[in-house]
Amino acid sequence: MEIRKKKPDLKNAFGVIYPNDPEKQREFEERLRADENYAYELAVKYEKGFEKGLHLVSLVIARKMMKEGYSIEKILRISGLSEDDLRKYEIL
Repeated sequence: MEIRKKKPDLKNAFGVIYPNDPEKQREFEERLRADENYAYELAVKYEKGFEKGLHLVSLVIARKMMKEGYSIEKILRISGLSEDDLRKYEIL
């Protein structure tokens, strides 16, 4: 998943907002970058948490499929897990 596709060119915006104050322009630019970095970090944390949740759901489904007698090949194909995952989490 690509979080940022296009970065806006903000140099002109800084000049418009603070046309006669380079120090204010610099402060404003630093603040925007800090906010952008914070938003990016939150998005990455969300994505990692989402992936972990999907992995856990796959493990639960694989465990239920095993109890129902599905073949290992079918469990691997449907769950997207590897045979190592099934062993690691004691499903096999």
